Amino acid sequence: MITEDQLEQLCLEWFQSIGYDYILGYDIAPDGATPERVDYHQIILHDRLLLCLQQINPHIPVSVLEQVSEQLAQAETPILIKNNKAFHQLLLQGVKVEFMPPSPSVPLPGGGGR
Repeated sequence: MITEDQLEQLCLEWFQSIGYDYILGYDIAPDGATPERVDYHQIILHDRLLLCLQQINPHIPVSVLEQVSEQLAQAETPILIKNNKAFHQLLLQGVKVEFMPPSPSVPLPGGGGR
């Protein structure tokens, strides 16, 4: 029989083996050594999300990516299953954004972005 802690450790090892980083939740807690949350209700780590969005979409202005980050973090309803479904759809279909490129003569890489 495997305990919950053993399963958790196996999963952490597996995620690390495929390239994921592991940070102890207590360290990034609001009162932790390197806080990344405003409070314990904050689920999304905004700074990390924004950094990843910038890496994936370097041609989109940061101000637009900040709006995307806020949209991803905003719950549509207090019903968890509906929020999970809506978030999953955003992951699959992308978040639609509109912005003006810096110059009409400079095309965006890939013809646009999501």
